[in-house]
Amino acid sequence: MKYVLMLGLSLISSVAFPQGVPEQRVLPIVVFQELGPALSPAVPAVSRDGSGKVRPLDAASPLSYVGILAVGSTLYGGWEILSANQLSTAGSHGGSQLRVVVDTIGYGRAAIAKINGIVLPAAALYQTESLCNVNGRYTTPCPIGSIVAGFRQYFNLDGQSTPGTFSYQNTSQNYPWNTLSTQVYIK
Repeated sequence: MKYVLMLGLSLISSVAFPQGVPEQRVLPIVVFQELGPALSPAVPAVSRDGSGKVRPLDAASPLSYVGILAVGSTLYGGWEILSANQLSTAGSHGGSQLRVVVDTIGYGRAAIAKINGIVLPAAALYQTESLCNVNGRYTTPCPIGSIVAGFRQYFNLDGQSTPGTFSYQNTSQNYPWNTLSTQVYIK
């Protein structure tokens, strides 16, 4: 079964990306609900004009940031929001549902997610949301007329044992073709 997290504006925190641009992090209280086929991110940079049509823009931005936003599980009882560069969860996670949320800024082309060194199947990525830079803050959903700057990706780790290490890496789809990675130890 695939699940989606119902969105609500219950948890909000702000952090700064390495370039010093603040980001607004908004996550829901955990409410798991069945979801159809997995969603995948758009490839070109896009914007919605007032008509609701999608129109391509300039070349996509190179990958400039990857980070783990949150870990959620039934044992923990919801989402644990992680601070930038946090190496381990503070709380214990596990139970029937275990989820990880990753934010990327820029466009990647070769994402690899692993748990304990084992590559997760593509189906583990069950939802992708666009992130847009609005007044210096990365937000989702993207308002009409905004430019997609990155993506928030939700990974299903149900059935995985904890403790363990979740890692994610991606390579920019254009120059400088850099590879960025992040990981967190899940207690």
